[in-house]
Amino acid sequence: MVGYNFAIRFNRLPLTTREMDFSEDIPMDKKDPWYFIVSPLHRFDALWYEEIAKNNYKNQPLTTAFFPLFPWIVGSMAKLFHTTFAVSAFFINTFLTSIVFYLLYHLARMDFDENVAFRTVIIYAFFPASFFLLAPYAEPLLFVFILLSLIFAKRANFLLSVVFASLGAMTKPYAVAIVLPLFVILHQNFPLKKNIFKYFFLSLIPLIFLLVLGYQNFQSTKSVFFALGKGWSMQPAWPHEPLLAQIKMAIKSPYDLPNDVNFIIVLFTVYYLIRSYKKRQWENWLFVLVFFGIFYLYQFKGDQLFSVSRHALIFFPIFMFLGNLKVSKIIEVIYFSSSILLSNMFFIYYTFGFFVA
Repeated sequence: MVGYNFAIRFNRLPLTTREMDFSEDIPMDKKDPWYFIVSPLHRFDALWYEEIAKNNYKNQPLTTAFFPLFPWIVGSMAKLFHTTFAVSAFFINTFLTSIVFYLLYHLARMDFDENVAFRTVIIYAFFPASFFLLAPYAEPLLFVFILLSLIFAKRANFLLSVVFASLGAMTKPYAVAIVLPLFVILHQNFPLKKNIFKYFFLSLIPLIFLLVLGYQNFQSTKSVFFALGKGWSMQPAWPHEPLLAQIKMAIKSPYDLPNDVNFIIVLFTVYYLIRSYKKRQWENWLFVLVFFGIFYLYQFKGDQLFSVSRHALIFFPIFMFLGNLKVSKIIEVIYFSSSILLSNMFFIYYTFGFFVA
């Protein structure tokens, strides 16, 4: 509400929305009842998803950095109800966010009691970057697929687990990496010799990923690797480089809160990986390790921490770990009050076109 209040009281929209020539369908008329609801959320990646919904990958080669399932769904709903992409995405992601909270609660209940599961969802919902779940980004759709895949894998229903993981591989490029933790869960439930067919079935996930790449190459002149590398300056880094670059940035700009939060998340994730490794929670440990490795080692210009706070929303086991921690009420008050402060600050920055995650 604070973020929306700022958006209403300031007249100038960020340059981000008018620099891109495919943003003309964003409600710009302040008499439009949707203006103050959807416009502050329609920034950055949302504009690329909107372009895919309208033209697939034909007009903008750099759109291959984004996978098609989310813009296809949002674009189809926009056409069906005769509304804009931004309005359609707002309602879809609002609904999907509630599903994410429910599924996260259900996943936590498979390992913990009801109180821990509830605390997990509350901590997740108040996380500083959680407002991205309502933005026209693909994260909520992806998280629904990933959570369903994990839940069905732990129930030993591997067919549905692979199906939902494959849908995730159509939503975000990095989702294909879930094949590794699913392999560990499969190995825990089924002996390799007697269930060799189930292991081959896992290959459906990278196969879907390759089919999406093929579709993109058919539609566009550039691949996802070109778009991420040349277009978005994403490069692999040595493990020490992002951390050292972030320390230098913290010294140079000590009040750059978005980058400071990235730094804190990296340190805490390393702490979690050490703690959970000792407890032999292999599937959770590997899940966090794989996705953390992708976001940490594949960085903007190969050294700077980039969007770690938003990407950390997929670190579901860490939030369950936090929900299970026994801490004093003072620590809880500090966490939630600082999270609320940062959430509002990040949302206001994001509204004005500053890339916070």
